[in-house]
Amino acid sequence: EIIMQHNTEAGWAQVLAIWPIVWANDAGRYLLAAGLAALLIWALNRWLRSPGWAARKVRIRSERPRQRWVELALSMRSALVFSMFGTFVWWGHQRGFFQIYHAVAEHGWMYWTASLMAIIVLHDAWFYWTHRLLHRPWLMRHAHRTHHQSLAPTPWTAYSFGLLDAVLQALFLPLLLLLAPFHESVLVIWGLHQIIRNAWGHSGVEVIPLAWLRGFWGRWCTTTLHHEMHHAHAGPHNFGLYFRWWDQWCGTEHPHYAQELAALCERMRAARSAHPLAISARTRRPLTLTALTVLLVTAMLGDPSAARAQALTSAAVEPKLDVRGEWATQGYSARVRVRPCENQPDQFCGRVLWLWEPSDKQGKPLSDTQNPDPTLRSRPVVGLDIIHGFRTSGTPGLWTQGNIYNPEDGRTYNARLRLRNADTLELEGCVLFICAKQVWRRLPAACTPERE
Repeated sequence: EIIMQHNTEAGWAQVLAIWPIVWANDAGRYLLAAGLAALLIWALNRWLRSPGWAARKVRIRSERPRQRWVELALSMRSALVFSMFGTFVWWGHQRGFFQIYHAVAEHGWMYWTASLMAIIVLHDAWFYWTHRLLHRPWLMRHAHRTHHQSLAPTPWTAYSFGLLDAVLQALFLPLLLLLAPFHESVLVIWGLHQIIRNAWGHSGVEVIPLAWLRGFWGRWCTTTLHHEMHHAHAGPHNFGLYFRWWDQWCGTEHPHYAQELAALCERMRAARSAHPLAISARTRRPLTLTALTVLLVTAMLGDPSAARAQALTSAAVEPKLDVRGEWATQGYSARVRVRPCENQPDQFCGRVLWLWEPSDKQGKPLSDTQNPDPTLRSRPVVGLDIIHGFRTSGTPGLWTQGNIYNPEDGRTYNARLRLRNADTLELEGCVLFICAKQVWRRLPAACTPERE
């Protein structure tokens, strides 16, 4: 009971400390991405009064009065919803529910690259089907209509959602992290990619180079025109976020989209031929500096998993990470003391000090009956070293190259130890391709038994 009270109080204290940072992270990423898009469009409208720039505009409808202020207010509400889920991801990551890893070497660069492509493809599929669901008559009328009040979307429309829209989109990340591990940098890149694509997709201006629009991008990826037609016509068309393929496979792409895209490319080609687009050095320098500054700050704030929020607050809420000490196993079935190994002080071992059920059915001290070596089956489990040979790695809070012996099945697992925070230890052990994970809690001083 004391342990549960201690962990609950610490958990709530950390959640309350993290949540404002996660909210600032989500809101700041939106404001910077949408603000960058709006700023560049304003600057280019002012400085590039040329047919080449005008040919890139794909606006179909007109903005409503005060539309952008309404979009900004709704987007702040969506950021609040996202921050709730982001804080939940952080909390679950601390307790081992969500699989976020911090060292690329854990899975290698091939997995890192494949996971980055996978998260973008899977997010596009999630968005397509949830977006299509929201266009069902009842949900459209009571939920998604909020987003479609922007018949002429702007960069500020990116997060201008109803509550149900925001919840559905926020669900994607925690569900994904239950299925597979993702490196924290993959989540950062994905978060930046989705908000930048989202903001520019609502901008009413086509920013993709003409050669790309005529080539691979136009064939496979969505464009500003693609989403502009979705908002302007408000019909059951163009549901995709990043790619066109779901709309093409399911027959939901607007029947005139390909024709409109070809016409846009022709306007851009003709305008460029007649009036080559040239930006003077005087104009290019402030635009470049503005874009680079905002992108740099966005990258610093751009972690949707809230893993970076943990780093920002670790000095305030977490002491120095140290694996030594006494730990309660998952389910509080045993207590294990981790300390330097007797004969190899540069490595760490762990010994069972206490068992919840210390006796067998005959009332005798529980022994190592499942050991594959018959000569060892009579040794008691209490006092048994079950953690062996862990060495510090190049990543803080990570110990590798060791193994864990499980008296319940008599197997020895190649394993690694990771401190999620000062009081949470994650153990992952594998035999061949079978892996298991546990989360242990550090025992507070009040619960540590007296030593003999």
